[in-house]
Amino acid sequence: MEELAENGVTGHIPRNEDGLIEYKAHPFWLQKHCPCHDHDGTPRCCSCQRMESNDTSYVALDDGRNLCLECLDSAVIDTNECQPLYLDILDFYEGLNMEVKQQVPLLLVERRALNEAWDEEMHVGDSRTVSFRGVNSQEGYRHCDVNHDVEEGICQVLAHMWLESQMSSISPIDNASTSSTSTGSRSPFEGKLGDFSRYQIESDTSEMYGDSFRAGHKAVLGYGLEYTLDHIRMTGSFPK
Repeated sequence: MEELAENGVTGHIPRNEDGLIEYKAHPFWLQKHCPCHDHDGTPRCCSCQRMESNDTSYVALDDGRNLCLECLDSAVIDTNECQPLYLDILDFYEGLNMEVKQQVPLLLVERRALNEAWDEEMHVGDSRTVSFRGVNSQEGYRHCDVNHDVEEGICQVLAHMWLESQMSSISPIDNASTSSTSTGSRSPFEGKLGDFSRYQIESDTSEMYGDSFRAGHKAVLGYGLEYTLDHIRMTGSFPK
C-alpha cells in the first residue's frame, strides 16, 4: 500500500497492475482518491461532492444522501429556516425589475417526495399551474412555444447571476468569520462553496443544462437580460 500524496480519501492506495499509483482528483476541490471509491459506496457529500475521508464523518440524511460537516453548518433543512433565503431571492428579482407578485408556497421536502410529485405533475401534464417546487418557468412563456432547453438555460443563467450577487456581498469581515451565523455573515468555506456552485453551472457538459446555460449566458452578455427575456417571449429562443 502506498500513501496518497495529499488530501486523499483513504490515506493509502495500492499500485495498479503496471506498478503505478493511480488516483483521481476532483477538478475543483483537487481532492485525490483511489478510483475504486467511485464504486465501493464511499459516501460523497450531496452538496460539495467531496468524498468522506478517514478523518471525517458525514451525516446521513433520511433520503439516503450524505452531508459533510462543513456543508451541514450552512445547510437549510427546515421550511422555516428557508424563509429568509426566499425573501432574499425575491429582493434579487425585484432588483432585476422582475418582481414576483404572486404568492408562491414554499415547503422543503425529501427528495423522494419531490420526485413523486414531479412524476405526478408530468403524468397530469398541466403546465399552467405553479408547482410547489417554485415558480414554474413555463408560466411566463405560456403563449409561445419555448424549447425546454431554453427554459432550463435561462434558469441556469439566473441561478448563476444569483450566486454572483451572493459572492460579491461577502465582505472582508465575513471572510474572517469561521462559521455561518446569519444571512449576512458567511464563513470562508461558504464562499468556496458558492464558487463551486458557479463552477458546476459553468462546467456542466450536458446539452440541456450546460450548453443551454452557455447559450443563454452569451445572449445576456451580448444583449442584456431584459432584451434576452423579451426575445424568448416572442420567439421561444435565445437571440443570436
